[in-house]
Amino acid sequence: MTNTIPDYDSAVDFLCRLQKVGIKFGLNRTENLLQRLGNPHLRFRSIHIAGTNGKGSTAAMISSILKSHGFRVGLYTSPHLVRFTERFRINDREAPADRIFQVFQELMAVMTGDEWPTFFEAVTAMAFHYFAQEKVDWAVVETGMGGRLDATNVIYPEVAVITNVAMDHQEFLGPGLSAIAREKAGIIKDATPVVTAARQPVVQSTLKTTCLKKERPFSATVSISGRAETARNGSTITACPTIGLTFLWDFSENTNTPTPPQPWPPSKSSKPKARSF
Repeated sequence: MTNTIPDYDSAVDFLCRLQKVGIKFGLNRTENLLQRLGNPHLRFRSIHIAGTNGKGSTAAMISSILKSHGFRVGLYTSPHLVRFTERFRINDREAPADRIFQVFQELMAVMTGDEWPTFFEAVTAMAFHYFAQEKVDWAVVETGMGGRLDATNVIYPEVAVITNVAMDHQEFLGPGLSAIAREKAGIIKDATPVVTAARQPVVQSTLKTTCLKKERPFSATVSISGRAETARNGSTITACPTIGLTFLWDFSENTNTPTPPQPWPPSKSSKPKARSF
């Protein structure tokens, strides 16, 4: 598409006008945009965070832990409070406006008039393109709404985090906790560890069912204090907040013997890998 938008402020105005497109669930438009950009979301490791409350603070804390271990970390959150560029951070530094305008121009170059993306789809594609260009080691990504059909759900995360589940956006996600939990559980991919602080039995049951359908049913519940707790499926996560390390123990369904703890964050030498849905 020919880009006649002259500057950053005009670009933000254009993106905001895409909100008139409304909310359109589905991943096809985001996947098509990213494919035309060279699939930037496959060029870094990621952690995906869904939940009713606490997504932003959880994302910020995880980003800080990764940064403290020497990683270059992209952080994508929404909404912004004052400046549009608040949505895109690398090592806790807000993206420069001129840099985001450059990314916007590159997005416009691959957009077609066949079907306009929503505001969130376009901005998500910009975030992943920006992080890939800036060669981040990790991206910590907060969902916009729900999870299963959220535009961010094109990534293949190393860890999926579901902070909690409450009655939110029922007109889009469903009328009850079970339905909402299923939507948020949509970020769980094959062989991906899952961490949650949800306590309601119906929510934990829904998440556990989703995990058991995947290759390796990890799940965990952690308390705010950082004490280790055992989840309903037997997995335990032990947090060491003073040094910023976490050890995830995997208990199988048939034994009480855990595999050796896996230090987190993993080493820099590990490469991102795509997983099938």
